[in-house]
Amino acid sequence: MTPGEYLAFERDSRERHMYWKGEVFVMSGATRQHVEIAGNTFYQIRKAFEGSDCKVMQSDMRVKNHRTGSYYYPDIVATCQSPKFEDSEFDTLLNPRVIIEILSKSTESFDRGEKFRDYQRLESLKEYVLISQDKIYVERYTRSGDSTWEYWSAELSEEALSLDSIDAHILLGDIYSNVEFQPEEDGQGDLKVVEEKPTFEVPDQASKSGQASL
Repeated sequence: MTPGEYLAFERDSRERHMYWKGEVFVMSGATRQHVEIAGNTFYQIRKAFEGSDCKVMQSDMRVKNHRTGSYYYPDIVATCQSPKFEDSEFDTLLNPRVIIEILSKSTESFDRGEKFRDYQRLESLKEYVLISQDKIYVERYTRSGDSTWEYWSAELSEEALSLDSIDAHILLGDIYSNVEFQPEEDGQGDLKVVEEKPTFEVPDQASKSGQASL
């Protein structure tokens, strides 16, 4: 599809689709942990924005990279500039300042790799955040130059994610509030260890003289 064909198709679709390198990819559903983390983070940023002109939006807001022609649906996007949209539908943001993605096993490599490289070409983007849904772990990349990004990470509930470009500071404990993690797999898959009983009788005191039989 061309970008114009994609946009017309997407606005008429019940599902959400990402547009990347001329191809269309359907967006998969989210886990309960993903939804809870996204809701907590959105709430904390919106609370930080009270009394300001900054805006925070959730995953129904598309973001377009006009340099590459890509269209994405970040889990959370925020800006403190006057929002710029592609057209009068106001459903495609052009100038995000902060983008937050919640990682899943199926998307993590793309979020860290090709997607992040694409996002880096957004001139307005100042901070890119990756949040794990399997454990308390948050990473932040902050633009410090045209092609330089500084890295920060944290994994303690009492630590805070500082988003200086939008003046928001969030405790990791608030991001993961009421989130129940799934137990980690033990690496055995469907296999289970079965304790076998001996197939012979253990000799008793009377049989110690050599009369025990197998």
